[in-house]
Amino acid sequence: MFSRCIYSLQDETNASFKQAEHIIPKAIGGMYTLPKGMVSDAVNHEFSEFEEHVIYNYPMIVLPRSIFGPSGRKKHTKRGNVTLMTGLDTDQPELGYMVEGKPYPIHQVIASLDAEGNIIGKFGVILPENAGYTDDSSANIKRFAQNILSLPRYFRIIRMDNEAISNRLIVGYEKDQLYLGVHSSLAKEDAISKGKTLLNFLERILHDDLQPKHHGGCVHSKHQVTAYKTYSFSFPSVYRFCTKIAFNALARVLADDRIYHAEYDAIRDAISTGENIENFVQLILAEDHKKQIPAIITWLNLGQHCHYVLFSRIENRLVASVSFYGGALMADVSIGEITGTTDMLDSNGYICDWEHDREGQLSDFLHKLVEQSETEGMTGKNVANT
Repeated sequence: MFSRCIYSLQDETNASFKQAEHIIPKAIGGMYTLPKGMVSDAVNHEFSEFEEHVIYNYPMIVLPRSIFGPSGRKKHTKRGNVTLMTGLDTDQPELGYMVEGKPYPIHQVIASLDAEGNIIGKFGVILPENAGYTDDSSANIKRFAQNILSLPRYFRIIRMDNEAISNRLIVGYEKDQLYLGVHSSLAKEDAISKGKTLLNFLERILHDDLQPKHHGGCVHSKHQVTAYKTYSFSFPSVYRFCTKIAFNALARVLADDRIYHAEYDAIRDAISTGENIENFVQLILAEDHKKQIPAIITWLNLGQHCHYVLFSRIENRLVASVSFYGGALMADVSIGEITGTTDMLDSNGYICDWEHDREGQLSDFLHKLVEQSETEGMTGKNVANT
């Protein structure tokens, strides 16, 4: 097959095509790709920047993904969503992250502060379960101290306005990153200074030089939590995300050279450059599409958090209605003017039912539904005849 990028329109004479483009991002459950040769490696790499920005920063994707899943490919299993959490039945803060609705604390030490901001009293060490620790609390604390002190002292500061953290200081680590949990009112320089002081206390543990009043115990965190996180995202990236997936789905449904036709040049340029992308996307679905959504999910027995792209004609334009996580993020994407037949697109679209490991064209889902109904009908007829 002759390779030609559906976005840049470059062919194999001036672009490489070693990777295949996922129709729906794998990080949110996508399983299938466009045929290799339809999206160049350069475009694939460039698009991954705004794609990952949305997946890891836009609340309408971040929150359902963290609660419902999926975790995605390993290199996308990041810990950038580490945040401050408090238990539903306690005001004790801790650093951790959520995956599929379950809280996971990171390795951390929690200290109390007096009115002047000095570290006082005992401090506690929280160690994740199943991390290979023993029942020897002192040995566990020393092992924790060795690990956290081996990391470069560059903190990623996590702030929270909640009063639970007002007299607390938390230093933790996940992978090779140090995290510092503080109240929002604490200046950056002051927070870093206090974080380093707490690490100095841990260093004294290794030399058996820590005063008993500062020595604490280990805790394994199991309770339910409330997480606090501030999101910063770019709407143009969200628009490009929705539009790119709609265009990927169109390329899969067409499955021929029509995807390269001139009527799609405007939208392919907007996706590629981000310029005027807002002219193609509306983040609120029309009322008639909203009414169709529950019926489609129920009729096809889809997972409640599936993703899909549905194509329709509105006046003289081809419009794609996209939905992620069962409507957490919805948009209408105006793809272009209709200049020829749209028979292939009528009642068609693309569905990713990641909860049931199913993905494909809407027409395929409909055909399987009809086949299933006919099979059940024949079975019922045979039973009646018997």
